Amino acid sequence: MILRNFTPHDPLTYIRENGTRQVLPQEGVARCSEEPVADGYFDQDHEYPRTLITYGLVSGLPDAADDAIVVVSQLVVQALPQRSDLAYPAGLLRDGKGTIVGFSQLARPAK
Repeated sequence: MILRNFTPHDPLTYIRENGTRQVLPQEGVARCSEEPVADGYFDQDHEYPRTLITYGLVSGLPDAADDAIVVVSQLVVQALPQRSDLAYPAGLLRDGKGTIVGFSQLARPAK
């Protein structure tokens, strides 16, 4: 099984339970289209406009393959629940300064 990185992060580092690191170069970026709609304001003084976002079609995604897990954003995974080959990075690992250095979990939403 291979991991393919279609997140906006280049590179992405998967850190396995045994500490082995697998660096995933970015092969592309899968994205959901967005449709913003104005929805009034959060406050009575009209200083903070509220926008509703509807997410639509996903672009930039490779075809599914039996031998690959495609790592994408959580939003893309949620937009395409029928694609069992999609996962998003979870279990983020940070260094002493708080900088993300990798992830330890390939995640899907609970049903």
